[in-house]
Amino acid sequence: MCGRYGITDVQHIGERFQLYLDLDLSNVQPRYNAAPTQFLPVIHQPDGQRHAKTMKWGPVPTWAKDRTRPMINARSEGIQDKPTFRTPFKRQRCLVPATHLFEWKAIGNSKKPYLIRPTDQSPFAFAGLYDVHHDPAVGDLYSFAIVTTEPNGLIVPIHNRMPVILRPELEEVWLDQTTSALELQLLLAPYPASRMEAFPVSQAVNMARNDAVKTITTTDR
Repeated sequence: MCGRYGITDVQHIGERFQLYLDLDLSNVQPRYNAAPTQFLPVIHQPDGQRHAKTMKWGPVPTWAKDRTRPMINARSEGIQDKPTFRTPFKRQRCLVPATHLFEWKAIGNSKKPYLIRPTDQSPFAFAGLYDVHHDPAVGDLYSFAIVTTEPNGLIVPIHNRMPVILRPELEEVWLDQTTSALELQLLLAPYPASRMEAFPVSQAVNMARNDAVKTITTTDR
């Protein structure tokens, strides 16, 4: 599962992800503790060009009767057959820019939050799926989910799932509308543990309202 993450290097999103902008990224603020239901920057490629757009974290399928949906992640196993994700997996794939994520390790009767990120601390992308819910009364709602997979060796002691992190050279493969289902499935593998680091952080991250740099720098080892 991935229930919290951050995207702090918003200044370089356009450059890092080679964007054809339809979103003024200068208005996107750094997020240190992004949470479900919030509107966050996502990159999609509906017309062969990359576009940035803020979308709600927590997918609302086109066919849903209302906009209340509890799921924030899409399990990679059998993803192409699940009603909620079948169509997005075929043609509505996206990149979710991030700089880190959080997972909670069960220790006795409590849970300890850990910050997880690439060892080089560079921005990366989760594999995501998005959908558009149409409502004439209130307009279109774009929303997304983060794809998850089995944990790598670093994550295993912390949690039994991890988000799919795409290597930069595979991001275009994920977005490309011509990529086959078999090729897509091969992308949904754990990111190498040797390229990641994890360390405990303050319990302050438990509250989504704590969204400041101290959330990720204050440790409680």
